[in-house]
Amino acid sequence: MDQSKYVTLLDLMVLAVCAFYIYLEELVTFLMPRPGKSLDGEIILITGTANGLGKEICKQLIKSKAKLVLWDISEDDNKRTAQDLRDSGAAFVYEDTVDVADRNQVIVAATKVRRHVGNVTILVNNAGIAVMQQFLELTTTSVDQTFRTNVLAHFWTLKEFLPYMLVRNAGHIVTICSTMGQMAMRGPTPYYSTKHAVHGMIECLKDELAHLEYKCEIKFTTVYPFPTITPFLDPSYVATRVIEGICGETEYLYIPETFRIYLAGKFFLPTKLHRLFVDFFVEHSHYSATFRRPCIRNEQPSDDLERTVDIQGKETKVDHVQNLFNSVTTEMIHTTPMER
Repeated sequence: MDQSKYVTLLDLMVLAVCAFYIYLEELVTFLMPRPGKSLDGEIILITGTANGLGKEICKQLIKSKAKLVLWDISEDDNKRTAQDLRDSGAAFVYEDTVDVADRNQVIVAATKVRRHVGNVTILVNNAGIAVMQQFLELTTTSVDQTFRTNVLAHFWTLKEFLPYMLVRNAGHIVTICSTMGQMAMRGPTPYYSTKHAVHGMIECLKDELAHLEYKCEIKFTTVYPFPTITPFLDPSYVATRVIEGICGETEYLYIPETFRIYLAGKFFLPTKLHRLFVDFFVEHSHYSATFRRPCIRNEQPSDDLERTVDIQGKETKVDHVQNLFNSVTTEMIHTTPMER
C-alpha cells in the first residue's frame, strides 16, 4: 500500500476515535453536569450597564460577592445603576463613563480599573446599539456608529484585558451576540451584520488561542438570544441564563435552546424551505411590524415615522433622513446601468 494512503487512513482512524471520545464526553457531561463555578472574588467588567440586559446581569450578580465594574456611555443612568446595586448589598461596585466605541476612552478607563480595582478576570461585552432602518434608508453615520459600538468595541476591550488573562492562563470572555449572528434575514442590516462579525471574530480568536504552545485555559461563553418579545426572553430571564452559562462555562448559549435545531438543519434544507423558515421567524420577531414590508427603491419613507429600540442596554433613536434618502434614490433611478 502506498505510504501516503496509509498515513491518510491512519489519520482518519485517529479522527474517528477522537470524535467518538468527544461525543462520549458530551453525553457524560449532559447526564452528570459539573457543579457551577463560584464567582466569589472575581472582578467582572460588564459593558452597557445603564439599563436593559447589562443592568439586569449586574443585579443578579449581587449575591455572587464578585467585584463589579460597570461601563456605560450614559453617566447618570450608570451611576443610578451603581447606587442601586450598593443599596441592594453588592460587595463592591466601581462605575465609569466610557464610550466603548472610542479606543482612547477604553485605554484610559482600563488603566483606571487596573489601578483602582485590579485585573479583570471576567469580561462581559454586552454594550450594543441597533439602528432601525432598512438598507436604502441608512446613513453613513448610522452604519459607522453601529459597527464601532457593536464590533470594534470588542477588539478594544479584549486588547486591554486579554493579555493579563493570558499571563495567568485563566479568565472568561462573555460575548452577548444574537441568533441573528448565525442566520440572515431582512431587518436592521447593520445590526445583524455586526452580530455576524462578532460571532466570526470570537470563533477566530478561540481557534488562535487553541493553537498556542501551551493549553489555554481561558473560557469563552457566547450568548445568542433571539430578538423577540416573549415572557421567556425578557432581560431578567436572559440575564439568569447568562450567569448560568458563566458558572457552567457554557461555550455556546442559545436562548431559546431550540435554535440549535435550526442550526443543525439549515445546511440540509432546500433553499425555498429555508427562506420559508426565515419568513416565519420574521413574522414572529421583535421587528416584524417594521420590516415585514419590503423596502422599495423609489418609495418615500414616512416623515413622521421615528423608530426607537432598546438593545443590550442602549437606547438609540434614529430619524429618517428624508433629504438624503431622496437624493440617493433619485440618483439610482436616473443613472444609466453603465454609470452605476
